[in-house]
Amino acid sequence: MKIDKYPELTIDFDKVFGVKHSKIGVAVSGGGDSIALLLLIYKWAQETKKTILVATVNHNLKPTAKDEANQVSLFCSKLGILHNVLTWENWNKKGNVQASARKARYQLLTKWAVENNISCVALGHNSDDVVENFFIRLSRGSGVDGLSQMLPSFELDNIIYLRPLIDVSREELRTFLNVTKNKWIEDPANDDKNFHRVRIRKSLSLLDQMGINSKSVITASKNLREASQALDIYTGVVAKECVSFKDGDIIFNVPLLLNHPIEIQRRLLLKAMLFLAKSEFGPRSSELSNLLTSFSKYRPHTLKGFYFFPVEEKMRMSREYKAIEHYATKPNNVWDHRWYVKGPKLSNLWIRPLGEKALSGFTNWKNFGIPKYALISSPAVWNGNNLELSLFLERDNLWELSLNIKEKEFFG
Repeated sequence: MKIDKYPELTIDFDKVFGVKHSKIGVAVSGGGDSIALLLLIYKWAQETKKTILVATVNHNLKPTAKDEANQVSLFCSKLGILHNVLTWENWNKKGNVQASARKARYQLLTKWAVENNISCVALGHNSDDVVENFFIRLSRGSGVDGLSQMLPSFELDNIIYLRPLIDVSREELRTFLNVTKNKWIEDPANDDKNFHRVRIRKSLSLLDQMGINSKSVITASKNLREASQALDIYTGVVAKECVSFKDGDIIFNVPLLLNHPIEIQRRLLLKAMLFLAKSEFGPRSSELSNLLTSFSKYRPHTLKGFYFFPVEEKMRMSREYKAIEHYATKPNNVWDHRWYVKGPKLSNLWIRPLGEKALSGFTNWKNFGIPKYALISSPAVWNGNNLELSLFLERDNLWELSLNIKEKEFFG
């Protein structure tokens, strides 16, 4: 394993990570992209006295997954880097397996980062991923956002995810590994034409004959990212006119919202969902269009873990109870991204949503002026299956509830 001789491949990690991140997390699958990323960060970290921790997600989707994770572990041990294997074990085998695996991957990485006091995690996405994603989204009829270049960074649950290799090609990374005599795991699935991404990858050479090459696609995706950012600015202006916050929910002034172009309407709804759920990805454009149809008719609608319902000439967006019924955290932590609950550090107490059954025990809940759907998804203190305190409907000097979301960030 040689990493002292480097080809002409340099990344300005000082600029990527900044000075505030002294501990860097790196997601490494064992493939060429992530191994190259790890080696590049490793050399930089030695020079800058940064600490590196590595995590490998075992999705349990192929027979070789455990062995591949062990190979990464051995690789890290030779570098003297702490390595953890994060195993996905609870897939219900329903829905899109790749989408489910992706969601689980980020959940596991975020949990690992929080537990190890890591504020940022580096990912191995490169410029080839930008090109492949462009054509995958194009085949699905995506709009400006879908065709835009993937962001060099994004945030999930206060963890910053970074893509330092986004302007580096897969070929450059393989050359780097070959020159430095480092091996990587080649996934057989990369040649399996049953996968949409693989078929697109193998078709790019045909497009190149027509002048559509990686460089032109990357340029187009960057231009679309700039257009997307301009639309976001306009959406922010409309948000100040059409949106208000109440009890951790978002309320839309429907008549004002519907006065604006349909693209801005969709973007504002998407912005709201991503803001409250602290997610990178939201529903598809067609799903947002269906939601807007419900808005125009003042009909209730459920989408991506949120329940939208009419309140006079407005639509209120609350968390859907079924989407968060299993969310549980201990006191003195953030619950459902929206709330910070401060209270006694007792091992038998948990923060979970109130629920409809528990709400029925409060005969005076209507006096509080909070809609039923907002109340059942509100935070409450539980001791096993016994309700100790509804943080919306009851007051106790031992408990303090505060918003974890900053409205200024939504309108900014």
